[in-house]
Amino acid sequence: QGADWVALQSDATAITTIGQTFIVTVSGAVQTPINGIGVILRYDPACVKVNSRKTGTLFANQPVREFLGSNSAGKLDVTYYLEGQTASVTGEGSFFQVTFEALAVCNAKITLDKDTLVLGVRQANGLSQELPGVEVRGDTLELASASEPAKASAPMVKITDQRTIPVT
Repeated sequence: QGADWVALQSDATAITTIGQTFIVTVSGAVQTPINGIGVILRYDPACVKVNSRKTGTLFANQPVREFLGSNSAGKLDVTYYLEGQTASVTGEGSFFQVTFEALAVCNAKITLDKDTLVLGVRQANGLSQELPGVEVRGDTLELASASEPAKASAPMVKITDQRTIPVT
């Protein structure tokens, strides 16, 4: 064991504007053949929202089903599994990607809930069993708030009675 791992990655390091989209990838490596992954991602619903999801490179060119659990604001409960009695994958790559959209310029924290992570191994009877000993190498992403550039202040003009007021 130990060769099977999962981590969160993002194509962004900061949220700079409202409406900005960024991709969070659940990636990893599996030497043991698996037929699916299930996990809950948690996030601040006042800061970001989920726009879309798609399967990753590990499940490419395979018939894949997506199952959404009991999702609510701040929680994405998702499972991807391969169809077919014998379908399985090994290797390193991405399990799935989630596109988020910024609702505010804020510090965004997205967490992979380690207690809910399951990599499924298909048994001879066709049912899946949880792969034990999966290492989580990164379960939290923190995207800093990068404030918008400061607006130039209005020029100041001196008035004869020595008061300074902004020019509008």
